[in-house]
Amino acid sequence: MVSRASVAEADAPGVFRRPQLDVGDLRRRHERFVAALVGDRQHVGGTTERRFDPRLQVVTVHVVGEFDRDLARRLGHSDAYVHEVEPIAAAVGLACRAPLGQDGSVSLSTAIPLFPQFTALDGIGPYEVLQRIPDIDVTFVGHGRGVVRSDNGMLGIEVDATFEELPHPDIIVFPGGHGTRPLVTDERVLDWVRTAHAGTRFTTSVCTGSLVLAAAGLLDGLTATTHWGALDKLAELGAAPTGERVVEHLDQRIITAAGVSSGIDMALRLVEILVDQTAAEASQLMIEYDPQPPFDAGSTAKAGDEVVERVIEYARYRV
Repeated sequence: MVSRASVAEADAPGVFRRPQLDVGDLRRRHERFVAALVGDRQHVGGTTERRFDPRLQVVTVHVVGEFDRDLARRLGHSDAYVHEVEPIAAAVGLACRAPLGQDGSVSLSTAIPLFPQFTALDGIGPYEVLQRIPDIDVTFVGHGRGVVRSDNGMLGIEVDATFEELPHPDIIVFPGGHGTRPLVTDERVLDWVRTAHAGTRFTTSVCTGSLVLAAAGLLDGLTATTHWGALDKLAELGAAPTGERVVEHLDQRIITAAGVSSGIDMALRLVEILVDQTAAEASQLMIEYDPQPPFDAGSTAKAGDEVVERVIEYARYRV
């Protein structure tokens, strides 16, 4: 189990999010920080690049050249995160520190990709579970900012960041829907999945979102699940399909969930892994997830022939 304390101690990409911070205040703090950094004569030897994203409420300053870490600390910012960019220089990323919990935790960034013809509950179910946890922040990402419409076009949800603007999320929840079919050959999406997965705590999918993970090579040889109507396609992409509701490969940091509503179960399990069982149960209670359906036809093993025929009929008109 990953404790919140271990989250704080783990190597992070140097960008700490502060979702409760007023955007105007963040901009002012950003300008003061850059002015102090560049204005200090002993730090003018390098070049400075400033980036501010009001949607994500993240500010990052990259400095190449000599840098005094104590300056960042005096200004109330996080320690510098340094990685080599060439033998004689280093790139240093700084950001406003997010509010820390009493146990020293920092927020976990969660990316939920959206695309035309996504299935709404695939993304919104896990969103409702995860966003109840104070240590987890959720951002809807996609090819471009703006409203993306769900599978039958009746619901639109806004993408707040492009894939490139959130390259290193802590968690990925990839939803499914008819719109995943073109994504399995979309190299922009597949490259993002591969690159992001290298640093995620967990990469997860709901429904046919697992087809995208498989197309990116993440599920090669692994058991995985998807919507019952796409199990054969999952096999074609290199995974070993199973009809289980949630399939975990914790050593690979991958969890796949079956169709639509199973994303809620997967997200509750994810909260248990990341925080603890009590946190997962608290989220479950907050969304009052106590399913007692009036019928028992939620799987192909339970549905009768008449129900299956009706599904086929409806599928001619709605995806």
